[in-house]
Amino acid sequence: MILVDLNYKIVTNSGINKHLKQILKDLKFYPQNMTSTGLRHTYCSTMLAMGVDIWAVSKLMGHRDIKQITETYGHLIKEKAEIKNNKVRAVLTSLVQKENC
Repeated sequence: MILVDLNYKIVTNSGINKHLKQILKDLKFYPQNMTSTGLRHTYCSTMLAMGVDIWAVSKLMGHRDIKQITETYGHLIKEKAEIKNNKVRAVLTSLVQKENC
């Protein structure tokens, strides 16, 4: 168990990271310097990058709204917006080219 100790007490972030480090070492999984906070950020970033709705991500992360997600991961949101904008530009360019033919 990662989130409770053997006596079923809530552990600290430091305790979780120590346990995680031991698990990674036992499994020979690299990098072995991962932290629970780093894993949380990776989880959130991956969901956003894979196109999961920001409201769903916010709820999964335990936030009441999307403010914290947009502040922390705004760069990912901007990248996704640019990709969507490029798709719109491509469609509009295609339509213009068809009209000119």
